[in-house]
Amino acid sequence: MKREVPAFNALENQLAGCNLDAQVNRLYAAISHTAEERYHAFVAAFPDFYRRMPLHMIASYLGVSRETLSRIRKHTGLY
Repeated sequence: MKREVPAFNALENQLAGCNLDAQVNRLYAAISHTAEERYHAFVAAFPDFYRRMPLHMIASYLGVSRETLSRIRKHTGLY
């Protein structure tokens, strides 16, 4: 496929680079930011999702327990 459509190779490289950047940023945030900072970043990145997603899924994404996420949401007022 790469030989037949050279633009496909360029697109594949671009997507791989974006994916690597996102992974590195998420790993950096996981080890250097507090749970509250990660929650604020999640809300800023996905403003439409945080109200519709179940708490256990958000908590899992952030690497915290559901109880901790509930405390953070109560403290910040972002329900």
